[in-house]
Amino acid sequence: MMRRNYNMSKSWIYATAIALMSTLFFVDQDLGISVFMTTVLTVAAIWHFKKEAKLPIGKDFFYLSGYVIILSLNFAVTTVDVIRVLSAFLLIGLLMTLSYSHLTFKWPTYLVESINHYIGALSNFFKYFNHGSKAYNNHAGIFKQIGIGLIIALPILLVASALMTSADAAFGELMQQSFEILETDAIWDTIERVVVFVIIACFFYGLSIYLIRLNQIKMEKTEVAAAPVVNHEVIPILVGGTVLLLLNLLYLIFAYVQIRFLFLAQSTELLKNYDYASYAREGFFELLVLSILNTLGVLFVKKFVKSNLAIRIGLTITVFCTYIMMASSFYKMYLYESMYGYTRLRLYVYLILLFMAIFMSLIALGIWKSQYKVIEWGIMVGLVYYLVISFVNIDAMIVRNNLRQYEWTGNLDLYYLTTLSEDGMPDLIEYMNTHWETMEKDVTMQAYEGRILDIILNEEDQWFFEYNHRYSKSMVSAKEAKKQLFPFSAAPSEY
Repeated sequence: MMRRNYNMSKSWIYATAIALMSTLFFVDQDLGISVFMTTVLTVAAIWHFKKEAKLPIGKDFFYLSGYVIILSLNFAVTTVDVIRVLSAFLLIGLLMTLSYSHLTFKWPTYLVESINHYIGALSNFFKYFNHGSKAYNNHAGIFKQIGIGLIIALPILLVASALMTSADAAFGELMQQSFEILETDAIWDTIERVVVFVIIACFFYGLSIYLIRLNQIKMEKTEVAAAPVVNHEVIPILVGGTVLLLLNLLYLIFAYVQIRFLFLAQSTELLKNYDYASYAREGFFELLVLSILNTLGVLFVKKFVKSNLAIRIGLTITVFCTYIMMASSFYKMYLYESMYGYTRLRLYVYLILLFMAIFMSLIALGIWKSQYKVIEWGIMVGLVYYLVISFVNIDAMIVRNNLRQYEWTGNLDLYYLTTLSEDGMPDLIEYMNTHWETMEKDVTMQAYEGRILDIILNEEDQWFFEYNHRYSKSMVSAKEAKKQLFPFSAAPSEY
């Protein structure tokens, strides 16, 4: 049962404030600086919940808090949907991770604790009102009687209203107007906001109660059985060594082919009978599958096969061959984008390959240092890597590289550039403002003009919490471009 020496009033304030901000900022609103504001408050609330529950708050908490706060600034900077969606999921997961009593990198334990926190937050909210609230217990009879009265009155009101509506036309018209009001968007918008407010407030208040109960359970456990030592090295060395030997023979043959015929030979002649797009894509997806299998394989062997010199050498060869595969895929993608230009997918390929190379270096280090925590370091490096990438203006890089390539080759997919987010529009507009008269006036030019008008015509009055830097910058650039493209046109609102 809940102990009486906990002051839950501040928890109510935090939960209510988070719910209020979420309702005002996120329901039918554009995500901008509002995400940062709400994240800061949420981090402060979780810190208070853990402090109130007397759960340990170490350096990891503050490091992770700083990370999620910086990550939340993404929504005030970028307009790329992929980045915003990934950041939203990552933000939600990491905010919940902040409430854990300790960080763990064991996936089964992490997933179980995640489920417990989400379910425990809501379930403990209702348990509190059933058992833990003195105020509620004192007034339980009153609330119960009111509830029974509402249940009894509802059918009576419906029958009486129907009879009175039939008996009197004026009353019937009044009831009809009342139901028409209920059908308006304003009413349903209000209901939506109330529902969101209640759910979020209950969740965060329930989370504070759950953390207190969690600490009480731990305090009541006076005896903790020592965890048995489990020997994971269950696969004989000869079995693991044989698999590694055969696999590495295949990988070494592949590496030899790549080095001799792709890297050292005239690669363009070798590939003249291939379609560049399919060749490059096959290389990448082949690499992706092999890299994942290699990564899992190395980690599996490290965990379940007793390590000795032969095993470590075999794993090192696997890592080396994986690097050859990465270099091969990188080069194929280079051939591809050199001919067809840059796109998001092609730049993401480079970024994925770079992260794979970094992670494989961590694995290589872990092969020779048994105490090195590969997974932990991999997750931390991955989080930092994603944080940096999420703030990089990918679309602007695509625009600049394609325009630079256009200067060399005369080929430009202008239509594709107009489909990018507002992040890349200022660079495209700046170039087009000085070169549009020399470019061919075709359908793609019409697409560019349409994109400019689309940005301007979609401008809406925004609240301060919806601010996004790159969106605002693209709006200014689009208005300048419109003056040049349509010097005698009417205002955008007249289109």
